[in-house]
Formats: sequence, structure tokens, C-alpha cells
Amino acid sequence: MFLANPFPPSQMKQVHNCRLRIIDSDNVAIAKLFSSILAAAGIKPEDAAISVTDDGTGEIYQGELWLDRQQPVRKFLKLLKQKLSTEEQQGIANHPSEHLDTQTHCFLQLNKQALLRGEWTLAGKEESAVIRLNIAAFPATKENAERILSEIFNNNN
Repeated sequence: MFLANPFPPSQMKQVHNCRLRIIDSDNVAIAKLFSSILAAAGIKPEDAAISVTDDGTGEIYQGELWLDRQQPVRKFLKLLKQKLSTEEQQGIANHPSEHLDTQTHCFLQLNKQALLRGEWTLAGKEESAVIRLNIAAFPATKENAERILSEIFNNNN
């Protein structure tokens, strides 16, 4: 028998961790992007793991911003919701299964060039920066992850 959760949805853990991955030829632009995201979200650099690696030739770089503590994750989600348009948020909330894998990972593709300019817009898979959110669904089923993802993007907090 399950008891009702005593915490309101805004206080419940909705996402375990999140990762933003971007591939570009300019490693300095990647580093600046990550710094600006942390500053805009109010996240201390020590609360994030950042890596920028090259492909061995020094021509292509993969940057990864990793957040796994609850306070930075919540701040990132708040920034993500502020930056995405209302229509994009409603699209995610209304069709969460389109953004989930077979487990509980949500994938959002952002337009890479727009993101480097500070604009956050959803895009196709080509030339995108990818955000992966590990949804805190219990039990860990796709149906529960869909419900939580809808709550995240329907909630105005």
C-alpha cells in the first residue's frame, strides 16, 4: 500500500540529474556558453562538472555540462523553462513521450547556433545541442516519467 506523498509537486524531486552536450569547432565558444548558462541560472561553477574534449585532431570539440545535485538541477530547470517559449513548453507537456527514451531519460534538442547566441529554441537533431534530463520517476517506468515531464512543463513555478 502506498501513502499519499506529503510534499507538494514543487518540492518533490523531479529530475535526478541533467546533462547538456554540444559539439562544435570552437572550444572557447563552448566554454563561454557553459559559463553564461551557469551565471544565468545562478549556479556556482563548483556545483557543475564541465568537460571539453577534442576528437584527436583539434578540429571538433565536445563539451558537456553535468549537474547532479538537486539545487543546481532545479536552478537549471527553472532557467530552461524561462528560456523556452510557452508554445515549446506546452508541446513538451502535451507530448512527453516524444522526448523520452524507453527508460526515464528526456532528450531535448536545442538549436546549437541560437544557443551560442543565448537563445533557447527547440530544434531537430541536425546541428543541435542536446539536453538530457534523468526523470525521477518511481517506479521507474516510461508512464511515470511522462507524467512527471508533463508536470514540469505545465507547472508555472
